[in-house]
Amino acid sequence: MKILSEKLKNDKEIVLEALKQDSDILFYVSEKLRNDRDVLEIVQQRVENEQGQQYKKFIDNI
Repeated sequence: MKILSEKLKNDKEIVLEALKQDSDILFYVSEKLRNDRDVLEIVQQRVENEQGQQYKKFIDNI
């Protein structure tokens, strides 16, 4: 994502699909989309899911 053109970094549909795979993509998207509600909701969902998985692994190992 960091090597993509500014046009692609501003393409909301591409960014949303990429974020579904990896929330770290947020670091490479345009400033405009970093503040977009839909983009931030996807990132929040990914982070919550990742935290839930880490918590489950922790509990399973106790």
